[in-house]
Amino acid sequence: TDLPNNSVNESGSTGEEIDFTDNEFLIHGFEDITSTGSFTTTDGNTMNGLSSTQAKGNQILSGHTLIGNNVDSVSFDIQCSGSCSGTLSAGVWNSAGSTPTAHTFGTLDVSTLTGSSVTYTFDTGSYTINTNDVIGLSCPSCSGTVQYAMEIGTDNDSNENFVESVSSYGSWSGNTSHDFDYDATWANTVNTLPDKSTNSISIQN
Repeated sequence: TDLPNNSVNESGSTGEEIDFTDNEFLIHGFEDITSTGSFTTTDGNTMNGLSSTQAKGNQILSGHTLIGNNVDSVSFDIQCSGSCSGTLSAGVWNSAGSTPTAHTFGTLDVSTLTGSSVTYTFDTGSYTINTNDVIGLSCPSCSGTVQYAMEIGTDNDSNENFVESVSSYGSWSGNTSHDFDYDATWANTVNTLPDKSTNSISIQN
């Protein structure tokens, strides 16, 4: 449908109209643009026990790559020493608790674990990381010894610290000499006006 010719020229008379026929903004409008990335801290060679009364992970400090990014998956190397039972949770904490308090990326029945380390990826939903968030694991009331990979005595990234909640999921206690191993991926989507070299508005007399 043509736009009505109600424009007025400089002399005050009508007769000029704006033709939007080839204008890419009206044809296409805004569109979603997604950028993706990943962060890895997996240099650890020690399988450490995950207590049934503690959450453990890495606390994200100011300047960390993940801050402001919409994380959509986390991965951990996990195994069981002996026979394990219970449900493990993987996610993000913004305060200490038995299960993730900010976002849960997934759970795992630890009875399926073996004595060999396997990388498990948890990718339910997404969460935008904030300063002081903790990315990690918990296994409340689990039996047996669930183990995860970490680096002992080496700080791989100065912008994150290993932390564990004190007994019965109290406040966080940190250790700057250790790193909890994990992978994280993110996808950030922005609704924006695309760059269209053919944008045009023509004035017809």
